[in-house]
Amino acid sequence: MRSAHSGPGWLVLALALAISFAAGALAQQEAPEAPFGDRVSERIPFYHRAAPTVATAGPLGRLGIIEAKAVGFRSILNLGPSTTAAGLNDASMAAYAMLGYFSIPLADVPTPEQVDQLRRIVDTVGNGPILIYGIDRDHAAAAWA
Repeated sequence: MRSAHSGPGWLVLALALAISFAAGALAQQEAPEAPFGDRVSERIPFYHRAAPTVATAGPLGRLGIIEAKAVGFRSILNLGPSTTAAGLNDASMAAYAMLGYFSIPLADVPTPEQVDQLRRIVDTVGNGPILIYGIDRDHAAAAWA
């Protein structure tokens, strides 16, 4: 006599349920977010979590870039001039820390093209969470606004 719970139909149903539960669990995992200020040290000066996946800061040194990776950022965006002339190379340090690096040097008011470029970088899901920094504490905040 065959049981009502045997046979290939039940096996297929059990596998389908297991797959749907696993897919639901993966879908419920939240995207990474920028850390709150209590997880960040003075190596990231003037830190501000501006949005769930975006934070702003003042100028980063080498230790600030390394800390950005340590606290969970995937990318950094430099709004200041190139740091290579000063003997620092933020792009190389970001590569060393395994961070994505972007640079949009802003002189004064950003041009519409720079605003579009900033928006594309920030809106790309794979770049977040992203830390935007500039030459002083207001540089990144003003660009984000």
